[in-house]
Amino acid sequence: MARDFRELLEEASRHDQFGRFFKELQVGLKVVVSFQASETHSCDPAETLDDIYQYTKWEVSLRQINKPIDVPKIGAWDYFKHNVWAKKFDLPEFQRGMVGEFLTVREAQQVYEDVLEYALKHMTSLSPKMTSRWSTLM
Repeated sequence: MARDFRELLEEASRHDQFGRFFKELQVGLKVVVSFQASETHSCDPAETLDDIYQYTKWEVSLRQINKPIDVPKIGAWDYFKHNVWAKKFDLPEFQRGMVGEFLTVREAQQVYEDVLEYALKHMTSLSPKMTSRWSTLM
């Protein structure tokens, strides 16, 4: 099992009107995953808590760095779309990433682990810097 995704979250910003945002996590060379929870996100409770372990549901988004994630046979979504958690994801209009709303902590953790698995299967040789960063995600 991979590290708890919540251990990897770093707060990027916090604003009274726009809520809190955590930095995205680049996993491997292609996929970026974002875990969000605040009063402006699809989470439970729907408020900005200082203790992120109190959230029971999260908003999770997936995007691909080099191409739209949802392009058939090219995008990474083809790999993920058959997972149970994928039923909660949709492609918002005018966006290039898939967004899942109200994922339980267990589902969000499974998304993270499936993204790690995808990255391992699609990994080419990594630079020493990327190898070092990769070990912090496991």
